[in-house]
Amino acid sequence: MTANRDSLPYRISTSELPAESFRTIPHPLNPECIRQSFSLGDACGLTKLGVHVCRVAPHTQSSVLHWHSNEDEWIYILEAGGSGATVIIQAGDDAALKEEKAQKGDFFAFPAGKRISHALRAGDQELVYLCSGSRLEMDVCTYPSVGKSLVIDRTKGGSNWFVNESAKERW
Repeated sequence: MTANRDSLPYRISTSELPAESFRTIPHPLNPECIRQSFSLGDACGLTKLGVHVCRVAPHTQSSVLHWHSNEDEWIYILEAGGSGATVIIQAGDDAALKEEKAQKGDFFAFPAGKRISHALRAGDQELVYLCSGSRLEMDVCTYPSVGKSLVIDRTKGGSNWFVNESAKERW
């Protein structure tokens, strides 16, 4: 289902989205990290902001720990079940991992370039959350736990590619 184009082209009722509207997205660096996602922003024509409603199956991690160089990102927990979910944080590439309980109504913000790696893990029930971020022409998403970065090029004709951190030359 997309926005109600008859009356409100900017409105989507997420409670009416059929299951097949969601894309299943296994993470390219770890296929055990899986989420289902529907792009609210794309469906309503947003171009400068990505907004997604995401679902994560019980006991599954949403993504590989990551942080963005240029793009802000935020997460708002809609449903986490009685046992809640877990947000996994690494504040700095060499910092210890920290796990915090996440409940319905929690908001998490990850400013661009702050090196706060993060991921979510569902508890005993499905996790449902909104996530959003800026959509700049260029970004680098760093995955410190696997030693890779994703260069994101949204310019016309651009593409994305992974870089091994060990192969990068510093100048």
